Amino acid sequence: MKRCSLNATRPTTAYALAIMLLLSALVVGWSTSVAGAAEITDENVAEHVATAKTAAEHQALASFFRAKAAEEGERVKRHEKMLAHYKQGGGKPYLHMTEHCQDIISTARQLQKDYEMLAAAHEESAKVAAGQK
Repeated sequence: MKRCSLNATRPTTAYALAIMLLLSALVVGWSTSVAGAAEITDENVAEHVATAKTAAEHQALASFFRAKAAEEGERVKRHEKMLAHYKQGGGKPYLHMTEHCQDIISTARQLQKDYEMLAAAHEESAKVAAGQK
């Protein structure tokens, strides 16, 4: 009966171990870089504003605020359509609904302007951080 030598499996085991360690290092490095580039949300935007220092961080904030401005633009369009329908319906039952839509349109337009202003400010900060100004 032949005995199996453990030495025959050592190179294969060492090779597999090396591959596993390399893959683990890659996964840890990837997850760290993803965590460092966390998505900006309504819940964490204040933290990002407080800690933004690099051009990339300011540009990410500018993109976030541009997207918020676009959302408000869509809100204006939706409520303008509803306002038109309520006005067509006419009469007293729709009076409070038309006022409601007009208020939302006004507020959304102001928010849109404010978000555009914030985006422009962070774009300017990105240029400064990049040494362009």
